[in-house]
Amino acid sequence: AFLIFDHGEYLAVDTGYIIPKLTRVHNTISVDGGGQLGEGQNWPIYAPYDQFAFIGKFFPAADAYYYVCGRAGNAYKPNLALEKFDRHIIMMPDSENTYFLIHDELASAKLHNYDWRLHSASQAEIFSEQSVIEGGQANYSIRQNKRALTVNLLTPKSPAIKSGKNMVQTLYDPAIDTKGIPMEQRGFVLSVSPTAKSKEQAFLTVLTCHDSENPGPSVQNTDAGKAVIVTTDRWTDVLAITGSGGGLISDGAYAMTRRQDSELVRWAVLDATKLSFQGEKLFAASSLCSVAGKTRESVLEITIDAQEAVEVVIYLSSKPDNIKLDGKAIPVKYDASSKRLELNIPSGSHSIVASGISQSNGDK
Repeated sequence: AFLIFDHGEYLAVDTGYIIPKLTRVHNTISVDGGGQLGEGQNWPIYAPYDQFAFIGKFFPAADAYYYVCGRAGNAYKPNLALEKFDRHIIMMPDSENTYFLIHDELASAKLHNYDWRLHSASQAEIFSEQSVIEGGQANYSIRQNKRALTVNLLTPKSPAIKSGKNMVQTLYDPAIDTKGIPMEQRGFVLSVSPTAKSKEQAFLTVLTCHDSENPGPSVQNTDAGKAVIVTTDRWTDVLAITGSGGGLISDGAYAMTRRQDSELVRWAVLDATKLSFQGEKLFAASSLCSVAGKTRESVLEITIDAQEAVEVVIYLSSKPDNIKLDGKAIPVKYDASSKRLELNIPSGSHSIVASGISQSNGDK
């Protein structure tokens, strides 16, 4: 599950302490109305101890791109036969319009009803000024004082959507039966459910933070669902879930670019050896690695995570004045004819800073 706190406001919240323990009261996915270990118990004994969700991958690129994958399939009751529940979250930080792309993948040997849930202090409502996205699905906004969170529901198509009070049991007295505990409202809940049972299900949602008086960034699913475009009056982002789509080409996953004032100012890809956008080469490597770049004036900041030593090429239109790897100066190896900045990167996580470059990067 997750919480979202933005500009001093809680936009996505947790229900808090309740009994009995229920999956549906958290910002996660319930399976047939519940699902996780300890479901329905007052004082769960979580055993075996290896049956918990865990972080499968985390890739942070400061102020540019954050990715985390949580794997929770093992945290659900064995009788559900849940083989997979991977939640991928990308956070794109911004001074005014930070947003989150959430991609949930579920699979089971059995048919199930899957229910995507989001809790808030204020009720989620259809934002009349916000356009209806492809498939006729409305966008819902949660307004909390001066800030808002808009929920852009991209997948599944035409689900059942409910927005209402979150009613729970909140007190425990050993002297009384659990069934005698009164119900209490703890904020509101937005639930999204496919209209039919399935063994496999995916949810793709973009949560945008913005001022409560405007509709915030626009979100569009494009290229037959391969890419998502997020746009403000300052920048345009393209994200490709499988690594290619919307002009992005890579052999990795969750690739993205940001254009601002016609310049490419951010790019990233996970577990890839190459990345290009609209015909411009951005990055190449001798083995799989995750990489993100951010250009600010004449400085390119790169974060790279490699499982083994790797030869990396960054395509730049001009030679940098100097380069630092993890804060230490290294020789500049730049080929002007191919516009290739060549780097030898050891295994592990590293930061690269190339100074004195022109604003434009990439190579046609």
